Amino acid sequence: MALPDGMRLLERFTLTAPLGVRFWDVATGEMVRAGMTLQGFPIDNPDRTVRAFPNGSGVMVLRDLPGLRDPDPGTSPVNFAFGDGSDSFWRQWLQPSRSRRFELTATDDERRFLPFRFGCDAPQKGFARRLCPPRLPPASQLVPDAPGDALPVYSSPTRRAPAGLAVVRAQMLEPPDLGSPPADRVPAAWAFVEAMLDGQAVGASYADEQGRVAVMFPFPAPTDGSLLSPPSPPDSSGAGGLLKQRWRVVLRAYYDRLPRGEVPDLCDVLAQRRATLWEDSGLLDPLRARELAYASELIVRSRDSAGSPGEELSELLITPVP
Repeated sequence: MALPDGMRLLERFTLTAPLGVRFWDVATGEMVRAGMTLQGFPIDNPDRTVRAFPNGSGVMVLRDLPGLRDPDPGTSPVNFAFGDGSDSFWRQWLQPSRSRRFELTATDDERRFLPFRFGCDAPQKGFARRLCPPRLPPASQLVPDAPGDALPVYSSPTRRAPAGLAVVRAQMLEPPDLGSPPADRVPAAWAFVEAMLDGQAVGASYADEQGRVAVMFPFPAPTDGSLLSPPSPPDSSGAGGLLKQRWRVVLRAYYDRLPRGEVPDLCDVLAQRRATLWEDSGLLDPLRARELAYASELIVRSRDSAGSPGEELSELLITPVP
């Protein structure tokens, strides 16, 4: 940029961040702009805490990370933060010998999203990417359409559903061993759940420490073709047609008994193996499809084999792979 007449540049001051993290809301398909907290430590120095701060675009920025001050021996000491961000600068710093691994924990101050940990290398040019090994074979499309340079965040059971989103809720418990009382059921902490419609995953989330899960996703297209036409007048007999819409939803779960007492690693959550959700407390039939009504939450429970016909438990029973 040209300077005004009579002025000259004496010094140029720049700041470059070694790591920027942004979050993508799986339920709405939008970036999260505020409310997140991000902190962690270098893997080789767990006692050193690093914290991120949001910039004006909602990106969580980590500055002045430990270990990013001095380049290779024999050269002049350089502080990464004061680099100019040029291509030559990044070529100098994006060397395996200068990369450091950090473990970071993401939480939501507004309790919309579930907490998770993830490993990340710094410095990185651009936004941080999730470092998860590939699953063989991939069981499903767990993060549909997620940008590769954003970390997915999943709805918590305490989140109030945004307008236009369907909600499927459950509290998943693992039944006790044969002969144990029902009170011994264990919460299926961090179990991952997908909502399926016509064989396709339309939404996903994972349970909290108490096994509670809320899967949120945009309401499917109406099954009644007449609702796709221009809207009828308010006093028309078809005005309530959308409220009468119903969809058959199937839940699919993944559960590997991740430790309840600690925030889970996101890669571990997404790598869990298929589990079985049960229609009945006797564990005789796998869970069947449930009916989702427009503008209503769907709560899924197992049925009580020992009670009256059709009577439901307050929980959804789940068992992991043996």
